[in-house]
Amino acid sequence: MFQLLKSFAKNYENHMVNAGRAQARRVLLTQSDRALEDMGISRHLLLKGTDAWPWRDGEMNIVPSRIEAKRVSRDEKRAIRELRAMSNAELND
Repeated sequence: MFQLLKSFAKNYENHMVNAGRAQARRVLLTQSDRALEDMGISRHLLLKGTDAWPWRDGEMNIVPSRIEAKRVSRDEKRAIRELRAMSNAELND
């Protein structure tokens, strides 16, 4: 009995994971090629379906560095905007 429940639970988990991937795939397919590239997602692999998960070409550890670089870039742009908004007197202070 326990083995049957364990098997059912595993099948249900697999179903939910695949359903989540299918939903993510539908959303990702609406994104531009540039947005997918920024996320490290291959449109070619997306078009192959959920079996091609995680839809990335090459190494997966590239994506976190891209995300980190984007965050740093955003922070730098914000700092530049703040500095440009300051007067010379404020900057000299």
